[in-house]
Amino acid sequence: MNTHNTYKVALTACSDPRTEDERDEITALTRLLSEAGMKTQVSAHLFSQARYHETAAADRAAELMAFYKDPAIKVIFDISGGDSANDLLPHLNYPVIAQNPKPFWGYSDLTVMLNALYRETGTANVLYQIRNLLDPANDARRTEFMDALRGSQELFDFDYDFVQGEQMEGTVVGGNIRTFLKLAGTRYLPDLDGKILLLEANSGLEPRMLSYLNQLDQMGIFGQVAGLVLGRFSQLEETLKESDKGMAELITRIVPADLPVIKTDQLGHHPDSKAIVIGGYYRFG
Repeated sequence: MNTHNTYKVALTACSDPRTEDERDEITALTRLLSEAGMKTQVSAHLFSQARYHETAAADRAAELMAFYKDPAIKVIFDISGGDSANDLLPHLNYPVIAQNPKPFWGYSDLTVMLNALYRETGTANVLYQIRNLLDPANDARRTEFMDALRGSQELFDFDYDFVQGEQMEGTVVGGNIRTFLKLAGTRYLPDLDGKILLLEANSGLEPRMLSYLNQLDQMGIFGQVAGLVLGRFSQLEETLKESDKGMAELITRIVPADLPVIKTDQLGHHPDSKAIVIGGYYRFG
């Protein structure tokens, strides 16, 4: 994302659309990007009063492909979340995306996009929600984001502790645990062999988290990966009592004892979260 001149970015909603009530928020976001030297092109399908896209997935995918093919657009920021992102996967032209690579940023339900793009094109993209930059208490992240435009890595550096093991390295895949499991049984699930799997969640308490972990285990994933990164599990961690088990403890019931696992509170849905590159190579420890 190095830049010395004004350049163009796109704002998309590949998952659920934003509502008209959020238009002022999006205007504030485009103003912030403009101050950072970015000219913003807003998707024609960004807003809807319905809770779902009324435009066909093929048409929304065609617009996204136009963003990829436009050489003036340097970055695509998705500002949505929800349930709809996998609508687009069969309609994207992955060879064209591979020929016109550019960073795609999104989080939550966009986990399906980030991992499908890596699986189909080999490109690395960013798990991060830039709407977080509007949070008045988020001065530090805004500064890190602006610095990232000049090549700084601080937005991508996060604190962590080892739950198991002492070191691990590999290419990071994954993201939101619920959304990542939507790729199970599809062509879009990345090859997990030797990868580091990132898992985080917004909602869900112990029973739901255990069901997700058991599904991953029954898919054989914990026997393939080189390690796990546990991000923030917002609802679970916000409702914990001293007697409750956190995600770090739940995971040790299921994964092999020799699988390296780290835990961080700086990746996930919280407004002060940092960013991580899906398809990026990381070393921990």
